[in-house]
Amino acid sequence: MGSPVAPILAHLFMRELEENIKSFKGKKLSIFYRYVDDVFMVLHETQRDIALFVRFMNKLESSIKFTIEMQTDNKLPFLDVMAERKDSELITYVYRKPTDPGLYLRWTSN
Repeated sequence: MGSPVAPILAHLFMRELEENIKSFKGKKLSIFYRYVDDVFMVLHETQRDIALFVRFMNKLESSIKFTIEMQTDNKLPFLDVMAERKDSELITYVYRKPTDPGLYLRWTSN
């Protein structure tokens, strides 16, 4: 188990990075959500410009590396949520990975 201050330090660190990302000029960033170290962004740019933006983000701090996942069929999973783009709306619903067996442990199990 990690230190009890680890989540606080992670939040402060990511908050500083978040400010640098949001201040980057020239990008049409319409949505930015962060949960601890997971980020969900919507950029209205070409794939080339998005790749350049990810490269910029990865230069902000050498110990943090951002990866990118593009939407497929207007859908993108984020944590336990599936975000789906329909017309100009963003619809969300519960997402379960295809490998999820749907099994739960009983309360009384050892």
